[in-house]
Amino acid sequence: ILIISIYSLFFSHRMAGPVYRMNVSLDRLIEGDNDFKIRARKSDFFMDIIDKLEKLRKKMGGKD
Repeated sequence: ILIISIYSLFFSHRMAGPVYRMNVSLDRLIEGDNDFKIRARKSDFFMDIIDKLEKLRKKMGGKD
């Protein structure tokens, strides 16, 4: 049970972290702030969506 609990904790962080960062990034973009970089860890889920959000941010005039 301990091993499953620890794995579940890491698994949930790999999902919740990117969702939170995407939410915050979208809020900033809506407010007109695109001078930031959307980052994620290599082991996070939703990397394809984060990459597309980063491309959109750059297309909107954001700096690298």
